Amino acid sequence: MENNTNFISVFDNQAGDINALTGVVTYSGTIGNDWFVNVTTGITDPVLTGMDLNSVNVSSTSAASTNLKMWFFDEQGFVPDTMLIGGTTTGTVTYNAIIQDSIGNNTTIGSLGAFGAGAFSAPDPPRAQPANGT
Repeated sequence: MENNTNFISVFDNQAGDINALTGVVTYSGTIGNDWFVNVTTGITDPVLTGMDLNSVNVSSTSAASTNLKMWFFDEQGFVPDTMLIGGTTTGTVTYNAIIQDSIGNNTTIGSLGAFGAGAFSAPDPPRAQPANGT
């Protein structure tokens, strides 16, 4: 999670992860001065086949922005089965699914949005497969 000046990284069963289950990472706390309510949970294998990222974030200013990122490290070239999004916002939300190969190259495999103020949801779009299968 990050805003323009603050970066928070939480790994499974490490400092900041308030969920003890392997495959579930939950963070609850602030992000800088703008984001005073944040409860973010990422779920993947072995709890869920695929990836799910859920977050509730409240800022003190309408000009605040944040990025939520979730990584799944897999030697077998795992690509998530589904890419769904839904929620409510008073700002703008864009969802990009990006995978990274073993040498750090990023490939965007799907994008949803941008969604404006109010309730939003999107179906599972077709996703690109990385050229090398990772």
